[in-house]
Amino acid sequence: MDQPLVSVIMPAYNAQEYISEAIDSVLNQTYQNWELIVIDDGSKDGTSKIVQDYVKKDIRLNYLYQENGKQGRARNKGISLSKGTYVAFLDADDLWEHNKLEVQISFLLLNYEIDLVFSQGYFLKEATKHDFDISLKSIWDKRDIPEFIKSNRIPLPSVVVKLSSIKQV
Repeated sequence: MDQPLVSVIMPAYNAQEYISEAIDSVLNQTYQNWELIVIDDGSKDGTSKIVQDYVKKDIRLNYLYQENGKQGRARNKGISLSKGTYVAFLDADDLWEHNKLEVQISFLLLNYEIDLVFSQGYFLKEATKHDFDISLKSIWDKRDIPEFIKSNRIPLPSVVVKLSSIKQV
C-alpha cells in the first residue's frame, strides 16, 4: 500500500464488557492500513479470549499480555512494538467514528511538517453526548504553549502522532 501504516495502541484491563465495540470501531475504519496492538494489562476477566478470537480472524490484530502496570506502561509497550509511521491511541472502552483515521491521515499527508493532530472528543453522560469543550485551532505553534497548557486537555483517543516524534521525545 502507498498509504502509511498506523499503529493503533489499545490498553485493556478487565475490558470484556466494551472491548468488542472498541475493536469493531477500528475494524470499521474507512482507512484500512493499520495494525491494532492490544496490550492486556493483567485482565482477570474474559478480555483475553475476546481479543484472541479477533486475532484469529484478522492478521492486523496483535495481542500481548503483561502483568498489571497501568495504562501508561501498556501504552509504552505498544509504542515499542509499533511498526507504523503514525501511532493512534484507543482505550478498550472508547470508540472512534468510522472515518477518524482517514480524515486525520489525509490531513497529515498534506501537511507533513505537522507531527501530531487531535480533535474534539465526546463522552456519554446519562445517554446524552457531550464534547470535552477543548480549545481548537487550525494550527498550534510554540507561541501558543502557555494558552494550550492553561486551557486544553487533549482527548487521547483523538490523537494521531508520528512514531518518530514519540521516539525523539
